[in-house]
Amino acid sequence: MCRWFAYIAPSEECLLEDVLIGMITLPPYPPAHAISKQVNHHYLPFLLSHDPKVHAGITTQTEVTQRNALFNVDGFGMSWYTPTKSEFTPSAPGSGSTTGPILHPAVYKITHPALHTTNFQTICAATSSTCVMAHIRAASTGVIAEVNTHPFVFGRHTIMHNGYISSYPAIARQMAGLMSEEAHTHITGRTDSEALAALYMTYLTSGAGHGTGTDAWEMAYTPKEMMAALQNTISTIIELQRTLGEEVEPNDLNVCVSDGRQLVASRFRNHATQQPPSLYHSASAGVTLNRKHVIVASEPTTYKKCEWELIEKNRAIVVDGEGGVEFVDVTYAGQEV
Repeated sequence: MCRWFAYIAPSEECLLEDVLIGMITLPPYPPAHAISKQVNHHYLPFLLSHDPKVHAGITTQTEVTQRNALFNVDGFGMSWYTPTKSEFTPSAPGSGSTTGPILHPAVYKITHPALHTTNFQTICAATSSTCVMAHIRAASTGVIAEVNTHPFVFGRHTIMHNGYISSYPAIARQMAGLMSEEAHTHITGRTDSEALAALYMTYLTSGAGHGTGTDAWEMAYTPKEMMAALQNTISTIIELQRTLGEEVEPNDLNVCVSDGRQLVASRFRNHATQQPPSLYHSASAGVTLNRKHVIVASEPTTYKKCEWELIEKNRAIVVDGEGGVEFVDVTYAGQEV
């Protein structure tokens, strides 16, 4: 499985070097298990559970390993949000529910581990942002190429995914038929994750009544609208798989979407007992150990268990523009109650 990391705050910027690399050796200490180090090292607290309320059976070490302990060497990508574009092009489309300057993502992608390049380290040492998303890839579909590396950007919206869509080649054409023309044309790679992102953007823009053109990608949407679009995307994938008329493996859909001000992330696997890949959240982990930000990540970036909570199976975390956090169920047809 891949690994991803997201940091978001209403006003407190983080230095990318602090949250993605962790090079400082003096107090205040940076994350000791930053995502750039998760290529071949893993830290998965709370994942083994014997609680029948979590699932019917015991989570085995084999199950945890299958969905979390791969080498993530097939690419690295990151996005960080900045007001630069809106400051230099004030007439650009874009409005919505957020206050302050409109933020847009800058993106950096490579096809090898991040710490193997000085460019990554130089950018991180000189860049800060209130919203940072990073992803290390273990390829399941698609060749190793920059176009297949997460995160995927549609206007001011950024999407990344850990997991896979089962039987994706069999439903790819049907998924494409449900996308807006603009979203489908925007796809440059050949991964199930980018197709998921395009379908999400179709539901996000059409559901809010802004149309499906690229101008709609510059709009801000409410956390409720973002959550609804993600839920519709997941439900559609499962419905399409049901039309195959055969036993389809469950999906792993740990998805993160953001517009730089708000964020929604899911931890999902449509199976009665099996667990999805890991996903954690924290409002205190970080260099300054304050409570002005939210981190959502595949693995804790610090080794202090008290700073992290494992997001429950088939739940989504929703972070609004003020930093408020809510947890929402992710449902699907045919699930066992």
